[in-house]
Parts: sequence; C-alpha cells; structure tokens
Amino acid sequence: MFTPKYSITDTIARRLMDIQRASAVVDLLPLPASILDLLKKESMEKTVILSTKLEGNTLDEATKRKAFYQTSSDNEEQEVYNLNERFGISG
Repeated sequence: MFTPKYSITDTIARRLMDIQRASAVVDLLPLPASILDLLKKESMEKTVILSTKLEGNTLDEATKRKAFYQTSSDNEEQEVYNLNERFGISG
C-alpha cells in the first residue's frame, strides 16, 4: 500500500479551513437571474442537440445551433427547429 510522505502543518490546516469556509460562502450565494437563464438555455440547447443525434439527425452541432431559431426546408434542420420550439428555447 502506498503511504504518502507529507504532514499537515498548522499553516496547511488553517489554509484548508479557509478554503472550506470560502467554499461554504460561495455555495450559499444566489446566482444572478441572467446566469440562471443562460445555464437553462445552454442546457436545453444541449438537450436538443443530443436528442436529435439520438434520433439519427446527421447535422453537426454548429449547423444544429444555427437551425434552432429559423424554419427550414431541410428536414433535419426543421427537426431541430421543431424540437427547439417544443422545449421553448428563446433566441
């Protein structure tokens, strides 16, 4: 069994406790609404991209992202648009 060669000094212990306290403060801070909206939008876009891939859509991710917000005569692009509309992602 590997036994690391180190010791936790008082200084290291204090700094570890400082990090833990700072982490707890960050965990309690509310995220701004704009950040929450962005995270939700990114999550839903990724859901659309992966869902259409699962269904056999062969478009690359960049093309799918372009297809999110406009109708198209291309069936695969329209599939992306329709699913985007279903999830309610706004531009």
